[in-house]
Amino acid sequence: MKQSSPTNRKINTLWLLTRPFQSLAVRLVSRNSIRPHLRELERRDVEGSDAYWRALLEGCTPGQVPDLGGPSSASSDRGPDHAELSRTLRPETSARIVALAEQCGVTPNTVLQAAWALLLDRTQGTSDVCFGATRAGRHAAGPEAAEIAGVFINTLPMRVTVSDHETVASLLRALREQHLAHRAHERTPLSRIRSLVANESGSPLLGTLVMVEGRSLQDEMRRRHPDWNERQVRLIDQTSFPLTLVARLADPIELEVEFDTRRYTLEAAEGVIDHLCVVLDALCDGPEAPLDGIRRLSAEDWAPQSRPPVIPDPPPVHDAVLA
Repeated sequence: MKQSSPTNRKINTLWLLTRPFQSLAVRLVSRNSIRPHLRELERRDVEGSDAYWRALLEGCTPGQVPDLGGPSSASSDRGPDHAELSRTLRPETSARIVALAEQCGVTPNTVLQAAWALLLDRTQGTSDVCFGATRAGRHAAGPEAAEIAGVFINTLPMRVTVSDHETVASLLRALREQHLAHRAHERTPLSRIRSLVANESGSPLLGTLVMVEGRSLQDEMRRRHPDWNERQVRLIDQTSFPLTLVARLADPIELEVEFDTRRYTLEAAEGVIDHLCVVLDALCDGPEAPLDGIRRLSAEDWAPQSRPPVIPDPPPVHDAVLA
C-alpha cells in the first residue's frame, strides 16, 4: 500500500478545517475505518518489541547532535528559540538521488537518511550513529488509512555503523534492512523506547530527526483546487529536537533545516545544508563508491559563530481573532 506522508495528513486535516470556506464536497471517513488500526494495536507483541529495541540500542550514545561550535545548550537567552532554513536542490542533483535509489532498490528517503548518517559521522567523529526518523505507521491500519485525519505517525530510532571500508550501496542496504525490520515494531511509542534504554547521562535518546515528505503544503492545496493558486499557504510547526532535517520529494527536492537557536547559529545551520549537499553529491557518485571518499569535518569547516537575528513566528490565529 502506498503510504501518505506527514504533510499529506496535515493537508487532510487542514482541508476539513477550511471546509466552510470551500464550495467543495469533502468525503468524511467513517469511524469504522480506524478499527483495523485499533485491533492491530491490541494484537501488538509488546514484549517482543521491547526486546527488539533493547537489542538495537544497547550501548548507544544518547542525544547525538553535530558539534558545530555554536552557542551552548545552556544559553540563558530568553528570545525566540526556533528558526529554519530552506534550500532547493539543483534539478540534476535531485535526478541523481532518484537514480541512485532506483539502482540500489531503495527509496530517495533511504538516500537522504544515509546522507544524514554520514553528516553525523563526519561531524561527531564516531562511526556509531543514531538519529530519529518519522514513519507513516499506516500500512496495517486499513485501506482507508490514508484519508483518516489523525495521529498514526511515529518517530523511531535509526542506528547504523558507518564504515569507511564500505560502499554507498552497503550503507543504503543496511538502512533499508533496518527500516523493514522496524515494521513489526513501529507501533512502539518513542516514550516507551526511551524507557527501555539505560541512560545515565540524562540526555534525550535522539538528538536529531529526519522527516521525508511528499509535496509541500502549498503545492498540494493548489493541486486540489484552483482557488488556492492565488493564495499563499505556509505551515509553521516545530519539533522538540535541537536539529531537524525536513526533505520534500518535490521536483526538484527541497531541504529544510529546523534548529534550536540556543544551540546553533544561522551560519551553522547554513553549514549543515551546505555539507549535506556535498555528502549527497558524493553518495551519487555511484553505488560502489567507497565511503572513505567523503572527508570528515572539523570546526574549521563551519562559518564564524555570530548570533543570528531571528524573526519570531506569528501569533496563533485564535489569538488574532480574540484580539
